Amino acid sequence: MGVLLVDDSRVIRRLQRQIVDAVCDAPIHEASDGVSALQRLHECQFQIDLILTDWSMPRMDGLGLVRVLKGHPQLAKIPVLMVTSHADESNMRKALEAGVDGYLMKPFTEAMFRQALQTLEPSLKLVEEDLGQEAAKEGTLLRQLLEITQDELLTQADILEYRKGDVVVEAGSQVKDLFLILDGRVRAEGDRSGDYFDQGEGVGLMELMTRDRLAANLVAMDSCRLARVHGNYFEKLLHNSAELSVQITRYIAERARGARVGESKQSDEEGLAGSLEVLHLADLLQALNLRQCSGTLELSDVAGAIDIIIGEVISVRMGRLRGEDAFRLLVEARPNSFKFHQGMPDVERDIHVSTTKLLMDTMRAVDEAAVI
Repeated sequence: MGVLLVDDSRVIRRLQRQIVDAVCDAPIHEASDGVSALQRLHECQFQIDLILTDWSMPRMDGLGLVRVLKGHPQLAKIPVLMVTSHADESNMRKALEAGVDGYLMKPFTEAMFRQALQTLEPSLKLVEEDLGQEAAKEGTLLRQLLEITQDELLTQADILEYRKGDVVVEAGSQVKDLFLILDGRVRAEGDRSGDYFDQGEGVGLMELMTRDRLAANLVAMDSCRLARVHGNYFEKLLHNSAELSVQITRYIAERARGARVGESKQSDEEGLAGSLEVLHLADLLQALNLRQCSGTLELSDVAGAIDIIIGEVISVRMGRLRGEDAFRLLVEARPNSFKFHQGMPDVERDIHVSTTKLLMDTMRAVDEAAVI
């Protein structure tokens, strides 16, 4: 069990460490505020099973940290204890509404900490196992989707056959169609990770959605049969089926966990970039949310930017405007292209709702305005 202590006072963290170390046989990590806590979670690969956080901290306070964590279906499973001198009932109610799992008043003793752990005992399990199981389920989504829509898709497809070593799609090509593997396997030439596209999966899907170019040849690993679904037909399916759009977004996010998303550019530092003509801003944000990315999404053609920490939107700006109003204007402006710079944004939080709620509220407001 790993424990993360979050407090802007080094002295307080040292005192808490002594108590936690006496009770728990587990690695102990420290952070000075909510932003650095999220960074530590990244560095620990989310192998944290308990978080103790202070209320009042710079950049992102404890309440903001709880809201970010509880906004994720997987990260929400990490128990959080709020450690604070705030005895005010309204503050305690805010913390409970945000999803905090328990309260400890400063200064707490070893006995008080043990008592708090007893109330959390059912929640103290290996969170990374749940994350792994969720990723495994997401990895099969496209195959399940193809089983449902196969007949319709294949009536619009060209069936192509390849021998082992044949190039399916050349490097530098603009991917205009979706290639579905009926038999065999396909991999990116020069990829030594052992990763490949298997039967039932889509080849070049990310590049098709972003209008990006392939960074490497896609090569048949053995004798293959592929169905080439024309891009225009596939785009119509996406526009006409909300369920299909969600399934494809989740599939892209899962493939991205294997570092395939960023391969379309020359280096990791350059990050992900592409067109928003097919992959809409909402879909892109959902993919980044599912992948639990951190960084800044640059929308230069509309003078906008979105800061993201572990998939959650924490700040939005468009020109001089910031916050939810800026996000709505970005959506209405319909940006044509994007570039995602990976890293931990060092900005003040101006979005105080989950990414899911932000998207739902904004899309509803945009739809209502269009009706009027």
